[in-house]
Amino acid sequence: MKARHIIEAFYGTPLMVIVHPGSLCGSYHTSHAFDPRKLRQLVDEIYGWNGHFAIIYGDFPDELDDYPEVGKAIDFAAWPNTTGEYTAGANSGELRRVARQIVREMKAASSPMVLITGAWGEEDGCARFVADELVRLGAKATLSKHVPHS
Repeated sequence: MKARHIIEAFYGTPLMVIVHPGSLCGSYHTSHAFDPRKLRQLVDEIYGWNGHFAIIYGDFPDELDDYPEVGKAIDFAAWPNTTGEYTAGANSGELRRVARQIVREMKAASSPMVLITGAWGEEDGCARFVADELVRLGAKATLSKHVPHS
């Protein structure tokens, strides 16, 4: 058994939660906060992740086709058998429901690390809300430093 599998068997598998990836497309590109370097770092973080993914699609999943940099990273993350895919709008009730599903279905509370990325990172942003909710539900969740603010 390889060392990685031994570590995963003992400690669990890290989980990355990508919140509203469609908002990283048109909404982010047209916001005053747009930073192409930060977006590249966020995308690279997805490609470099060594664990499972949960993707929470929001209102703009169709924009992923128009922004291949983000779309291809989400396609990479949406690999079968290691990814949970969910849908939730920007309201707290839907995000709370999906956070509970991720804890239950993706075993987020027993994961050694849950990294939240996507949109948005400010205090009332969806990525931050999901991170805070997962912590409340017992997960070791942190917000990626690459999460943009609107």
